[in-house]
Amino acid sequence: MRESLPPREREVFDAVLKNPDATVAEVLEGLDGAPSASAVRTMLNRLVGKRLICSTHRESGITFRVRFENKDIVKESLQSVTEVFFGGSHLAAANALLGMAGPLTSKEMRELEELVGQIQNEGKAQ
Repeated sequence: MRESLPPREREVFDAVLKNPDATVAEVLEGLDGAPSASAVRTMLNRLVGKRLICSTHRESGITFRVRFENKDIVKESLQSVTEVFFGGSHLAAANALLGMAGPLTSKEMRELEELVGQIQNEGKAQ
C-alpha cells in the first residue's frame, strides 16, 4: 500500500495520515519544498483513485482522510523496515528502537516486561 507509492505521493499520503480531514492547504504545509497547490490536488486525486484516501465535501472545502486504520499502516511500514534494514529480524529491529530513546524509565521497563509476558503467554496458548 504505502510502500509502493512514488516518493512524493508517499509524502502527501503521510501528510494526510498525520492530519486527518486535511485540506489541500494543510497538506501543503506538511510537505518539504512544497509543490504548487495544483500539483498537490493532482496527487491527492491520484491517491483517491487508488482508494488509499477518501475525500469529503464540506462547507469549508474538500478534506482528505486515509481510508485505512493507522495500525494497519504502521504494521506494513514496520514490516518493510524490518525486512530492509534488519534482514527480517524482529529482535534486531526492537533492539534498534529501544536503543534510540536512551535509557528506559522504570515505567517503560515495567510496560515492556508486561508486553514480553503477554507475548510469552500467547505463544503458550497456540
